[in-house]
Amino acid sequence: VSIYSVLQLLLVASSNEAAQMLSEQVGNAKFITFMNEKAQSIGMTQTTFVDPSGVSEDNTATVEDLMRLVTYIYHNRNFILQLTTNQDITTAYTNNEFNVLQNTNKTVVDDTYFAGKIGGTPSAGETTATLHRFVINGEERIIGAVILGSKDHVSDTAKLTTYVQEQFID
Repeated sequence: VSIYSVLQLLLVASSNEAAQMLSEQVGNAKFITFMNEKAQSIGMTQTTFVDPSGVSEDNTATVEDLMRLVTYIYHNRNFILQLTTNQDITTAYTNNEFNVLQNTNKTVVDDTYFAGKIGGTPSAGETTATLHRFVINGEERIIGAVILGSKDHVSDTAKLTTYVQEQFID
């Protein structure tokens, strides 16, 4: 299985097993060390990872740090975002083991949705890190939204995008 197919499983189908599979390529402890070093290098100073999938309640991050991550990915690893834009995707794996993956991120899709990732755990609640496309003063703008601890991330995302539309759209 290619790493790209594993990324599809991770980002599109939200597979925690895919995250574990990636970490095992270099060793779980080393992979988590790499994650924390990368987080620090891009300015995520209030973030600590303890597992590769983000399910442990000991993982910590702030809204600001997650926005730094989204911004970094947007400018430096845009192909990652492209995986999250489609509703459902045909995988790159040629033996059809994964064939078509149902996109777990599509619940946040509205007219402005560009890309993003949703998640959730009992301790963290529903979380999102999404990018939305708006035309403001005739210029296309990509605006990020990070929501942590939500009980209804779809509604909360809609409130944020509605606010942007009401405040900034001609």
